[in-house]
Amino acid sequence: MEFIVRGVTIVNPERCFTADVWVKGEKIYYIHEHIAPKPPIKEIDGSEQYMLPGFFHFGSSLGSTRTTNDEFKEVQKSWLKKGFTIYVDELTIVHVPDWRKWLGYELAMHHNSRLAHRVRLRVPYRHVSEALIRSVLAHRIPMLEMMVAPSDELTGSFWSILLAGFAKYRLSVKISFTGEWSLREKKRWLCDKLSLLVSMLEGRGIPLVLDEDEGIIRFLSSVKYLPWGYVAWEMNNRSSLSFRWKQFGQVSLAYAYTEQEEKREHRLRRLVEAGARLPAKLFSAYPDKGAIVPGTEADFFLLPKKNLANDATFWSPTFVYTKGRRSKQLFFATV
Repeated sequence: MEFIVRGVTIVNPERCFTADVWVKGEKIYYIHEHIAPKPPIKEIDGSEQYMLPGFFHFGSSLGSTRTTNDEFKEVQKSWLKKGFTIYVDELTIVHVPDWRKWLGYELAMHHNSRLAHRVRLRVPYRHVSEALIRSVLAHRIPMLEMMVAPSDELTGSFWSILLAGFAKYRLSVKISFTGEWSLREKKRWLCDKLSLLVSMLEGRGIPLVLDEDEGIIRFLSSVKYLPWGYVAWEMNNRSSLSFRWKQFGQVSLAYAYTEQEEKREHRLRRLVEAGARLPAKLFSAYPDKGAIVPGTEADFFLLPKKNLANDATFWSPTFVYTKGRRSKQLFFATV
């Protein structure tokens, strides 16, 4: 199938612009502000349409200002008009008692984050070491999530390597609390440690991420001396919006092994590389890069601009194209 979409507004992660798009089979062949007519190639009028990657979601993490579903939809609309779409894969080492022998991997869309993280490594803070940090740096794992217990102190020889390496490769740090914490203890810990964390990370351009919690956000917003504005928030599963994960599908992969220490590094590398090639599904589409650029696979859909005025039709595209064919049935796939 070959066609040209005329005057469509392309929405990519980094910008939004109007152009003609020439599609040949499974690939985006050419994008230009004006492509000369190519009879007998068919044309589609895209002047009143947005063209979005088939693999996408909207960022909505605005701290304490996002509280209702209606506000969430307003954020989606305003960000789309500005050209922002974010796509996130997660590869997570699940926290279990014997995490060195049992590693669970999950590749999934994360729906409430501005963070363009394709892979993350999630480990208990007490197990973070210089060797682990070097592994993160060697594989360019975009986010290290450290799970802090009440007995943990923010000390360790690995911090100097982490700060230098994460700044160089633009990696991110996330701090999450284990289940033993009470809300009061979390507040006290943040009062004592947040300023120190931000001072270490902000000057080096290393993002700091915390789980979104209504009580924590309200508390931090009320304490003026805390630098909470530097924090990026991620939605937790208890959020009222967590059901929206189902719209984007999940691909889960679990593996258990008891190999010797020297083999684990190779195994981690292989799983990270494999996971990065398995995006979650939307409209059964698997784009290469989550962006509409020449040379990538032609996975996209057209969304009428007028739909932005009506919540009921917001998720109703008029045209869905997946790997060289037009999709006749639209569905949000869950695995």
